[in-house]
Amino acid sequence: MVRAGDTNTRFFHYGMRWTRLKKELKGVEDYGSWCEDPIREKMVVQKFLRKDFVTRVINIEFSTVLEEENKMLTSTVFVCVKSRKQ
Repeated sequence: MVRAGDTNTRFFHYGMRWTRLKKELKGVEDYGSWCEDPIREKMVVQKFLRKDFVTRVINIEFSTVLEEENKMLTSTVFVCVKSRKQ
């Protein structure tokens, strides 16, 4: 945790910059060819995520809530609060 007046701010910022550069996307592979163009990279990543997301959502089976469960979930809940003695 960085505190006010920390004398290691230069070290901290260097570490943060190094981490950011290390995690930076340098390029992607698209149909067997390496791509380093940022606009094309974005399109390739979006295409991959859309395909992956749609595949996962289509294969999910949703169950329904029974009438009895619906009544329990939508019923009024009473909360008892103990009053303090003065």
